[in-house]
Amino acid sequence: MDMMLINGRVYAMNQAEDVYEAVAVDGGIIRALDTTDNILDMRTDDTRIIDLKGATVIPGFNDSHMHLLSYGYSQRMVNLDGCKSLKELVDRVKLYIKKEHIDNGQWVEGRGWDQNLFDVKEIPQRSQLDQISSEIPIVLGRTCGQMCIANTKALELLDLLQPQPEMEHGTAIADEHGIPTGIFTGEAINLIYGKLPKLGVKKIRESILSACSAYVAAGITSVQTDDFELKRAGTPEDVLEAYFQLDSEKELPVRVSLMMYLPTAGDIQKILDQGYRTGYGSPFFRIGPCKTDTDGSLGGRTAAMDEDYSDEAGNRGEIYFSAEELKKMVRLAYENKCQFVCDAIGDRALNMVIDAYEEVLKEDRGNQYRFGIDHCQITNPEILERFQAYDLVAGLELGFVMSDIDIVEERVGRDRGQYAYNWKSFLERGIHCAAGSDNPVEPFEPIHGIYAAVTRKNWDGLPEEGWLPEQKLTVKEAVRMFTSGSAYATFEETVKGTLEIGKYADMVVLSQDIFNADPETLPDTRVLKTIVDGKIVYGGC
Repeated sequence: MDMMLINGRVYAMNQAEDVYEAVAVDGGIIRALDTTDNILDMRTDDTRIIDLKGATVIPGFNDSHMHLLSYGYSQRMVNLDGCKSLKELVDRVKLYIKKEHIDNGQWVEGRGWDQNLFDVKEIPQRSQLDQISSEIPIVLGRTCGQMCIANTKALELLDLLQPQPEMEHGTAIADEHGIPTGIFTGEAINLIYGKLPKLGVKKIRESILSACSAYVAAGITSVQTDDFELKRAGTPEDVLEAYFQLDSEKELPVRVSLMMYLPTAGDIQKILDQGYRTGYGSPFFRIGPCKTDTDGSLGGRTAAMDEDYSDEAGNRGEIYFSAEELKKMVRLAYENKCQFVCDAIGDRALNMVIDAYEEVLKEDRGNQYRFGIDHCQITNPEILERFQAYDLVAGLELGFVMSDIDIVEERVGRDRGQYAYNWKSFLERGIHCAAGSDNPVEPFEPIHGIYAAVTRKNWDGLPEEGWLPEQKLTVKEAVRMFTSGSAYATFEETVKGTLEIGKYADMVVLSQDIFNADPETLPDTRVLKTIVDGKIVYGGC
């Protein structure tokens, strides 16, 4: 045996809910789970023994929806998370320019601002960014990734200081003269990011490894990542080449399933023509589903709603595709045996996606393609019935509840708000649920998402009883979403997601027994070790 973890509480998280004292690993595979004495009987002279000293072991966390490359690259940007005012945003960018010795002509990028946290809850415009610099081009992405603002110099360099044609799937917001204000939403953000200098394969590799280094410290052993969306990086072929290189060189410390952001049928066809299909690849890098997004965000009032926003009459959000376009894309993926996943936040977007899925799934009710929808924030009983009827996978970003509690009823009212983030209702209907973070939109730490789902409190710990407390999850339910639920979403439930003989030795060692701890102490849980393929990738000796 290569390795043994002994004297712990090893939660298999299988259907029988088995708990063991020890686990033995060989060749990257779990070979035995038993008492410490019985496991030690199998040791050899070369076996590495790790005494857990009572620590807890669970399956490695699997984030079902994130943007690994965007997060890795964001480490080079101005961090605007948590800005409480426009002044703080301006000050952070100024400090970054000073610290990094940015010269005129060099681009400054930032990410993470949220006007809902500002003292004056207004979206900044280019004139306000011009206060930072009139010579340095500046682009700052909103936390949702569906909106950005640019200063005058950036628009000047990108030839965007004139009226822009109307776009079907996004908006370059203009003033009374038709001149862009610097605010871009939806697909219009590519008027900015699509023209910036590309990273190239070398820097893509560096960004991937930078993100992975942070993820393993949080106990993440697998990710499902949407990376083609970072237009700044390069072409889809550049991203694929970076991953294939890292995989062949055995440099990836986490297992990666690539959700291929392909916003048109033409993009899907191009990838299909190159021979890529869901499941292609190795145990460490696999091609996942075709992926697109259908609407914006609740915070930006661009999530597509069936009725007007309660705090903005006449606004029902944005849909990024026509129903017919989406149906064409889904059909193309389906006919080529590819999985399909859509982001959908508002109820109008959710129904449009299910309509597109229904058209093909009603022809093949025995399909095994596991079509999915990520976010699923504003639902209703009818939408959940449709999820159940077509056995769709719900990708749920658990941490969003902490950030959005304070704006949900403001945006959609009490009646619609009662069906927001209703994950318990998904489980009660037997819907397959996979948990993710949508990092860098939200923090990537799975413990953060578990705490959010179990307490349903905001960042200030309110409301004390939790928002819509009947929708609280148990710790085990939340952990299963981050383990076996996410494994199901990628057709890998037979090799990971639980700790059972024959499965990958992907595990995380935690400082406390989270299943028996006070939920309020969950954020205090430390990751002691992260093990992937039977190797310690975080936590050293």
